[in-house]
Amino acid sequence: MSLSHWILLFALGLLWGSSFVFNEYLLFFLSPIQIIFLRLAIGAIALLAYCLIRQLSLRFSLRDWLIIFGFGLINNTLPFTLISIGQQYATGGLASILNAATALFAVPIAALFIANEPLRSHRALGVMVGFIGVVIAVGIENLSQMRLENLGQLWILVAAICYACATVFARRTLGHIPNQALATGMMVCAAIQITIYSLIAGEITTLTLNTNIILSSLGYGVLSTALAYLLYFHILTNAGASWVLLVTLIVPIFAITLDALFLRQLVSLTEVIGFLVIFFGLILIDGRLTTYLKAKRSRS
Repeated sequence: MSLSHWILLFALGLLWGSSFVFNEYLLFFLSPIQIIFLRLAIGAIALLAYCLIRQLSLRFSLRDWLIIFGFGLINNTLPFTLISIGQQYATGGLASILNAATALFAVPIAALFIANEPLRSHRALGVMVGFIGVVIAVGIENLSQMRLENLGQLWILVAAICYACATVFARRTLGHIPNQALATGMMVCAAIQITIYSLIAGEITTLTLNTNIILSSLGYGVLSTALAYLLYFHILTNAGASWVLLVTLIVPIFAITLDALFLRQLVSLTEVIGFLVIFFGLILIDGRLTTYLKAKRSRS
């Protein structure tokens, strides 16, 4: 992977890390549904504008649109909303740490549904180590007690499962659709879904805006959503899926740093330890460290 790809990977980590901070800030003014409505609506408009400028076609078959509609539900509408709800009771730093569990869920799910992705020993070990990290980050005492804070953390983990399922779903059914068109179609479908729900729930009619909300929502929708997905698919296409996995290690670093700088929110020592254990688990899943050590051993 070239230096430019590394720069883009860290840029993606910054964009997705900042999403947790945008959400946490907006929760001071808006409900989770209102926040995600603005995020998806702005993100969809930005991506549609991008497709218009680049003259990218969104002419899919009815079957593809139905599949993309489902993809938007499990990859955007549901996880975005669950994370926003969860962040009412968890800092952006902790939310990003728990969100890193996406790769831990993706590995066993992929092994079940994708023939060429068996659950190899180093991946199984990485998943087990990673889940130990999740338990440490959440706290054993919190797991044994049902409080609103703990339910908030649970929703974030459910969002991670949604992301993992969406990844496998897309690889099985949407590989024939160009990435940028897929990102736009997905975002448009998700925006339609959250708009319909917001209208039914009366969330749009009670939505009040000011300059801070508008600027934060634009940052959330344009930078942390539309631009981030374009960057994600660019890296995926040019560097490969295994390299994109590394962003899950980078996002919490930016989220924790930005949370501390702008919102004065700090993670606890156990949350940091939990992240480090998850970090090690993801390194094991990635497999490059194991391959490097084996090659070094064979040369010695």
